[in-house]
Amino acid sequence: MAGNQIIFVYVHQGVLDNSGEFEGTRNLMRLLQEVDKPWTFGLYPTEITEYLMAQGFQLLEDVGSIEYRARYTTQNKMHLHGYAFYLIARLCCSFFGIQDGISDRRE
Repeated sequence: MAGNQIIFVYVHQGVLDNSGEFEGTRNLMRLLQEVDKPWTFGLYPTEITEYLMAQGFQLLEDVGSIEYRARYTTQNKMHLHGYAFYLIARLCCSFFGIQDGISDRRE
């Protein structure tokens, strides 16, 4: 695919609004509050495509934690467990003329 790509990790919105049940969430959220670093932004996987399009990006792939760990974790590390509310999105930056860090979008 031509153009630049961005890969980022995002938090499932269900963690922030308590609509999702994820193991370890309660303790982690309490810790983040204690250190005054609460999470303020998350996305529902069902809404990420529309959100990114509104920002001028095209979603290429949205991968859940089980899948990305299976893909990228070596066999000797598969016993490690992570949080299921982390997801990875891969997007294309050339969707609205954004290439090489320069945008031709007009405000």
